[in-house]
Amino acid sequence: MLKGAGLHGENGSDPETLISLFKTYILPVLTYGLEVRVSTGKHLDLVQQQQHKRWIKQFLSLNVNVADPAVYILSGLLPLEAEIDIKIITLFGNITRSERSSIEWQLAERQLQIKTYSSNSWFIELKKICAKYEILDLLQYLENPLPKIKWKKMITTKIHKYWEDAITSKMKGYSTLRYLKDEYDIGKTYPLLKTASANKTEIKKNIFVY
Repeated sequence: MLKGAGLHGENGSDPETLISLFKTYILPVLTYGLEVRVSTGKHLDLVQQQQHKRWIKQFLSLNVNVADPAVYILSGLLPLEAEIDIKIITLFGNITRSERSSIEWQLAERQLQIKTYSSNSWFIELKKICAKYEILDLLQYLENPLPKIKWKKMITTKIHKYWEDAITSKMKGYSTLRYLKDEYDIGKTYPLLKTASANKTEIKKNIFVY
């Protein structure tokens, strides 16, 4: 049905509209339930390669071999890993604000206190993910939970900063992207896609060096 509405890269809707549709209809389905299980390593890489990045490249009419940094800078989207991390950390935020008598809150306290980094516990995976974004001392957040809005603002700021630095740094290693401005504005499509969306061949000619 979405294909019929123009959700494809060639002769379909403009890139900005396609990305908006992707975020609204596809991404929630793609990441559904992944916050409650450990989705790392080979499995996550398979999802990224075969679905997430492939679809974004198709919507933007990009060649399959276009470097990953360009995919995210042009679309303004986060890597799938970051999207799943957001869901995991958001879930923990919900647990911190639940009643201390709840099973979830008590399980979180116990697991974070006694489990080691070698454990397969969901809460230890959470701890590793939070450390990546410098969100530390999770027990403290259990004891003194942040309001929902403050929690969301904090994790959004930290996660966006991490990936902005990671993507722009990685971009510098690709000579084919030297005409692409290293400005990763998460949540916003690349300006050229807005001004020249009707001429996708011209977009690729002005951004990439082959």
